[in-house]
Amino acid sequence: MEKLKIRNLLTEKNIMEIYLFGSVARGENDEYSDIDILIVIDDCEEKEYVNYKRMFAEKLKVPVEWISLYRLSKIERMFKNGSYFLWHIKKEGIKQYSRSGDLEKLLISLPKYDGVLNDLMEYKQIVNDIYNELSNSYININYELSVLASLVRNTCIAIAYLNNEIDFGRKSVIITCKKIYKEQITFTLDEYSKLYDYRLFQTGKKYNVDNGSKEMLEYWIKCENELLEIAMEGVEKNERKS
Repeated sequence: MEKLKIRNLLTEKNIMEIYLFGSVARGENDEYSDIDILIVIDDCEEKEYVNYKRMFAEKLKVPVEWISLYRLSKIERMFKNGSYFLWHIKKEGIKQYSRSGDLEKLLISLPKYDGVLNDLMEYKQIVNDIYNELSNSYININYELSVLASLVRNTCIAIAYLNNEIDFGRKSVIITCKKIYKEQITFTLDEYSKLYDYRLFQTGKKYNVDNGSKEMLEYWIKCENELLEIAMEGVEKNERKS
C-alpha cells in the first residue's frame, strides 16, 4: 500500500487506527492476494458505518472488501474474548497510522483466545453437513471443496494456536502443523495447494479449476476429520494443564 494512498484518509477525524495485515504484511502476497486493511473508527450509527466504509475504499482506490472496518466498541468487545483477529493483528499487523496508540496498548495485554473449542465444534458440524450431502446428486462439488479448504486452514490455525504457535498464513500454517505432527497429518502441501485453488476460484481470485470429484471430496472430509481429532486432543491437553 503506497503511503500516498494512506495519507488520503488522514484528514478523517474519526479514524483511530490503520493497520495492514494478512499476506501483504507477512510478505507472502502473490497474484491471488488481497491487501487487507484494518481501519478502527470512533463509534457511529450503522448508516454512517456503511457510508464510511465505501468512502474509505474510494479514497484508498481499493475494493470495499479489502477493508476491515471496526468501531472502537467492537474492538473492545473482541479484546475481552482474546479475539483471533486481534491476535492476527498483534502477530503480523503493520501500523500505518494511530491517533493515540490505543490499539497498540490493547494488544500488549491481549488475553488468550477462549473460543477454540466452540470453533472446532462448528467446523465439525460443517464437515458433517458436507458428508451428508455426498448422496445428493445435485451437490456442488467445487463449492464444497472450497468450504473444506477454509476448514482445513482454520483447523490448522487452531492446532497451531493450541501449540503456542500463532500462524495465519495460507500455506505457512500447514507447514507449521506438519512440523509439529509430522506423519499424523497425511496430506501433502501440494495436495492442499490444489484444494485451496477451489477457494480462490470461489472468491474470484482464480479464473478456472478442474471439476472436483466425489472421491476428492471424500478424501478431504477424511483429512479434515483427522485434523479435528488432533485439535480436540490439543484442547483436552491444554485443559489438563490449566
